Amino acid sequence: QMAGQAFISKKRLTKIAAIIDKNIDTKDIHECGEKDFERAVWRRLSRGRQIMVEVAAKHGMTVGAIQSSSRIKSISRARDEVAYELSMRPPSMKLASISRMIRRNHSTTRRAIKMHGLRLAKAAKGENDGTTKEE
Repeated sequence: QMAGQAFISKKRLTKIAAIIDKNIDTKDIHECGEKDFERAVWRRLSRGRQIMVEVAAKHGMTVGAIQSSSRIKSISRARDEVAYELSMRPPSMKLASISRMIRRNHSTTRRAIKMHGLRLAKAAKGENDGTTKEE
């Protein structure tokens, strides 16, 4: 079982594959079991694309939405998370490569990484410093 992929169905993987323009033969879909199909799709994705798919699925949106020019807060936050994850997870990617993946310029990408890091730190501090109200 691949990390973070147990919740994605065969139908959803097919949609994801179509969204990211990977050609998957329909013969492959019908002749193999769901886990084999999932592995086949997953292996065709780069590490960066895998992270984008994970974050998109976590936020209930498509990779296309993350790469869109939308400024809706939920999409923007998901985009920030993708940039942060791409920069922090090994093997970390260069800023220019991350910018190309999320279709933003390098300064916007740098700010996205910084802002998501600050949000994570703030969330961790809020949980651990005793300022939150407990019942």
